[in-house]
Parts: sequence; C-alpha cells; structure tokens
Amino acid sequence: MAICPVNSDGWCTRHNTHHAGRLLEWALSPTMKGEKYRELWDRQMANGRVETKPAVVAPTALRLLACVHLGKPLDRLGCHCKGKWVHACEMHGKCTIATPRDEMPCCRGGNSPCSDYSPDDVVEPL
Repeated sequence: MAICPVNSDGWCTRHNTHHAGRLLEWALSPTMKGEKYRELWDRQMANGRVETKPAVVAPTALRLLACVHLGKPLDRLGCHCKGKWVHACEMHGKCTIATPRDEMPCCRGGNSPCSDYSPDDVVEPL
C-alpha cells in the first residue's frame, strides 16, 4: 500500500488531516506498522471519520501496551517489578510505566495517567 501524500506542513490529502510526530512517521513508513495505520485510516475515511489521535485519554484499564515514547530502563531500583523502573521518555525525559514516583510522569498513572500516552501498536476501535 502506498505511503500517504503529505505536504511540508504534514497535511495528508489522502486522509484530509494533519499527520504529526509519530503518526507522520507511520504515514510515510513503508513498514508493516505504517501499512496497518494507513489501512485503519482508510477504513475510517470510508466510514466518514479519521481520528489520528484520541480526543480523550484512554482509561487506565486499557493501557496494557507500551507507550511509543517509552525508552530503555535507566534505573531498575534493585527491583524485578518493571512497572516501578525509571525509563527514558521521549516526551518527559524520564517516566515510570505503572507506579507513580515523585514528580515523574507515569504511563498508566494511577489517578492521573500521562496525557501524552500513545500505545505502541494499532488498536482497532470497538
């Protein structure tokens, strides 16, 4: 499947929307992941809508996939529990996956999940 026709501002004439950040990478990527995103957007266009980013933050219970911004562990804190480890984060510098710590953002976040969370996989709408 062909990559998206995107101009210098990120406007995609195929999906009538702006692709930015990681979504722009997938719009232009020849990989299987890029193809899956384009297929999803094509189906959404056929149904009269395109959603390149959720309008609301996904509920914590649905945050089972790693975030696209999550990097390698920086500090394992002497623990085997991956949710507590301090990771590199493209958006915030450092974060944790599941256990809030100090002032660090947390992907799954307890009472206040990270507003920049984006799953590292295509998830079909229900």
